[in-house]
Amino acid sequence: MPTATTRIPVLFILFILLVLPSCLVPLPPSPHPPVPPGLQDGSYRVYRVIDGDTLILLDVGRVRLANVDAPELDTPAGIAVRDELIARIGDRPVHVEFVRRKKASTAGPVGSVVFDRYGRILATISP
Repeated sequence: MPTATTRIPVLFILFILLVLPSCLVPLPPSPHPPVPPGLQDGSYRVYRVIDGDTLILLDVGRVRLANVDAPELDTPAGIAVRDELIARIGDRPVHVEFVRRKKASTAGPVGSVVFDRYGRILATISP
């Protein structure tokens, strides 16, 4: 029968075997892609229009148009909106203003770019 002095090492060994490995699990990767260094508002070239509110900019990546909620591509309206955006900006340079944080938070410091829940950088654009 175990005595009080043998129970402590058994509990300690169980602790090490059950709890410690969970502390060694690597942290998940950041939900947001890395921001290109020195990302500034300015002129960027459109590489591809994904849908009515998402595009890919050269040297930046995926950008979500701020304050725009376009229909999804699986609807006729979604295709029409995407085609209209392509007609307006195509693959030409556009002026981009990135949405930046006004308050510090766990998501980033003041002045850092804002991402949506899908990892796209929020921005406004003008031709």
